[in-house]
Amino acid sequence: MFDLESIDVVDSSLTFELDAGEPLIFWLDDDRSLTVELAAPLYIGGDIYNGQVVVEPTFESTTLSTKNKVVKSDILVNPIRVEQTTNESGGITVYIGGI
Repeated sequence: MFDLESIDVVDSSLTFELDAGEPLIFWLDDDRSLTVELAAPLYIGGDIYNGQVVVEPTFESTTLSTKNKVVKSDILVNPIRVEQTTNESGGITVYIGGI
């Protein structure tokens, strides 16, 4: 629950200032539909995830401890390196992890 600190009406838009310091904006579109927008991301509950955000591939499982946490950036999982080359039989040999 947020505490309402102020209400401003300017040019047909209504802005509520929340105690979190981020405005919640309501306005009527040309077709008279109501639009609601947060001016910044809203995080409710949970600790911020501060663990690794780039994961190098392995053949073992990796768990990132993100359960019940707010993740503020993308997590990048790098691909496993795969290379291929033609072989003497006219086929293709695939190397997983590189040559």
